[in-house]
Amino acid sequence: GKTKIKYVNTTCNSWVAPAGGDNCKKCDDFESCTEYKCKSLGQSCVFIPENEGTNRISCINQNPNDVNSPIISIWQENITKGYNINLLSYGFELSPAIEPYQRISLGILTNEPSQCKYSKEHSIDFDDMEEFFGDSFYDIKHSIALNSIPGSINQFYVKCKDANGNENNRDYLIQYSVKPGPDITPVIIES
Repeated sequence: GKTKIKYVNTTCNSWVAPAGGDNCKKCDDFESCTEYKCKSLGQSCVFIPENEGTNRISCINQNPNDVNSPIISIWQENITKGYNINLLSYGFELSPAIEPYQRISLGILTNEPSQCKYSKEHSIDFDDMEEFFGDSFYDIKHSIALNSIPGSINQFYVKCKDANGNENNRDYLIQYSVKPGPDITPVIIES
């Protein structure tokens, strides 16, 4: 028969419980439901220690009616100092242009614990974005440090997803430009 080769890229990240809380009640199917087991079943699962060892449900979905996606805003204290922040209709831009090969820190906040990802292409679904904005944990503070490539205009489209799986439909735009120039910076040992 015909053989088709498909290449798949994977990354190894820490375990993160699935979004939502549809599986919380499954914790009571175990011989004993613990806080660890409960929280591993879903991001919205909450353990009720008072119910442990009783015939009452001890792992519940804390917010089953949440249908709102996270609200993203700038985390000004985490932006590399020395740049002007120009707010856009939904996002921000840094000015003036950044020096070539400089490492720059970017930060965003969400109004609820969320996972955030980014892409250099706009209008991509959250699950299709490959890069996490920082790490894969659900948090309200998200930061990332990037190296700047000379003569480029960088545009990052960010989306976030909350513990119930509600994600942004609209991209949050972060952009900045980098001055052209040769690489004259010395090597930095990071680890």
